[in-house]
Amino acid sequence: MDLQYVKRNRETLLAKFTDICELEQPQLFMPLYKKFFSLNENNYNSISLNHEFFIDTITKKISENTYECNVKKDSHDPELLTNVFIKYSPLIDPLKYMIGKYETISILPEFNPESMNEIQQMINDPNNLSYVDSFFSYLSSKLSEETQFMGGIRYYGGFTGLKNNLKVNAFDDIEYLVESDFFKNNINGLFKIDDETYNDLSLFHSRKNMSKLSIKNDTVVLDDIIDLSDNNNEIKSTSDCEEIYNIDVKISPSSSSSSSCSSRSSYTNDDESSTDEDEDEDEDEDEDELSSDEVITVSIKQFPVLAICSEKCANTLDNYMVNNSIETNEWISILLQVIMILLTYQKLFDFTHNDLHTNNIMYVETKKEYLYYCYNGNYYKVPTFGKIYKIIDFGRSIYRYKKERICSNSFSNKGDAATQYNFEPYMNMKKPRIEPNPSFDLCRFGCSLFDFFIDDEVDYTKPDIYENLSDVAKLICQWCYDDNGKNILYKSNGNERYPEFKLYKMIARTVHKHTPQNQMTNPIFDLYKLTGKKAINRKAQPNIFNIDTLNKLYD
Repeated sequence: MDLQYVKRNRETLLAKFTDICELEQPQLFMPLYKKFFSLNENNYNSISLNHEFFIDTITKKISENTYECNVKKDSHDPELLTNVFIKYSPLIDPLKYMIGKYETISILPEFNPESMNEIQQMINDPNNLSYVDSFFSYLSSKLSEETQFMGGIRYYGGFTGLKNNLKVNAFDDIEYLVESDFFKNNINGLFKIDDETYNDLSLFHSRKNMSKLSIKNDTVVLDDIIDLSDNNNEIKSTSDCEEIYNIDVKISPSSSSSSSCSSRSSYTNDDESSTDEDEDEDEDEDEDELSSDEVITVSIKQFPVLAICSEKCANTLDNYMVNNSIETNEWISILLQVIMILLTYQKLFDFTHNDLHTNNIMYVETKKEYLYYCYNGNYYKVPTFGKIYKIIDFGRSIYRYKKERICSNSFSNKGDAATQYNFEPYMNMKKPRIEPNPSFDLCRFGCSLFDFFIDDEVDYTKPDIYENLSDVAKLICQWCYDDNGKNILYKSNGNERYPEFKLYKMIARTVHKHTPQNQMTNPIFDLYKLTGKKAINRKAQPNIFNIDTLNKLYD
């Protein structure tokens, strides 16, 4: 798989990014390119990667993250009108900006800056999570272009710029934000939030900060106290209580699979067309790529981002499984597709995703009836059930390409995944070495599925709780076991074993048996294995994705 750059006249397209996407000062340069190309002052901002399809022009905005574009294979080819998903990935942490940790942020990456402050260092870091995300999106797309691999999302390019009115889902951090004077003082200035939500939050904040009663240890004489022991006015239900305060937050139905510790590399919501159930069903309904259970949208006046342009998927696995009844055979297809993707990425790129959950797996609709794989000498004919699954959001990923190890700065000492691992380039010499864990992804994925398959009323004190589960549910449970056979999510009494980010740290340290390779010996996947008379016919042979013949793409 050859990595090259190409030069195209992008002036017209960059102007469209400003006019239609509200992306000021758009440019092509990403600091990560310096790892692979010999650049200079004359060419650094005029190159693009050699992906098969590129955006020729943007014709209109459909929703916050979806745009109608003309794409081409070659400059002389006819244009193909298609919807493109543009993910505005922040180059610095919006949360820190919203509480006043950063001052001047109207900064874009430079080829050779003379000096750099903290913000410039983050934006010019080749391991910036946005560049790491974009580059692996390119690699997976390139793999799909050159092989029969179907799990990559088509990549159309990346463009840095200053995004006007960047939409941020602040639900997980809102209590923290309303404690910040900087945030409150800049509402309707640097930030915007809808009036109803802001009024609710203001009331919530003011009640939290009411003066507490001061009760002293003085001796109090109580002479004229009326005995109320006979006044038996019991409250029989909560309906008898007066509502003192209620904060209204819009909650969309979803599973509880996304941890609050998940990567903050996906911020924008693309749910404009899903708010009105009476809209024409034929209209394009854009779903939130983040797909958080709850949404409080804060709009930031201007923010440095990388606009990652890619194929528009239909929806997330999370949305699909919550809103549909999925039979066992289809679940086996879904899980096997995900495993085959991980097998491929690990073999080629020594890859770990590090935040794989049901909202980071999406699908596209397909008319293909089957996907064909070859792994370890065995052939698999996997029915698609009309869907091809793809892994997205590589902002926390660690992978290798050529002689470079590319590691998201999420794992730096200031990143949101600091201390999950401990190795170069963010090695703390005072702590034990912890390398990226190839079992991490399926365990994290299993954790996001566990509550969906296991009843809330399960008695964890009984050793036989899994005996009556389906084979799929048993497999999900196995992925949630640590090396000692303990459930990594819950204790025997049902309480969380490791709250919040500690779960990530403990998976990295105590789970080593759930590699994608180990799953291929599980009898559950024999359902789609071809043996004897079930050999693949000649017509299907050109469509086989043969993992065995792939060679690693790193040194």
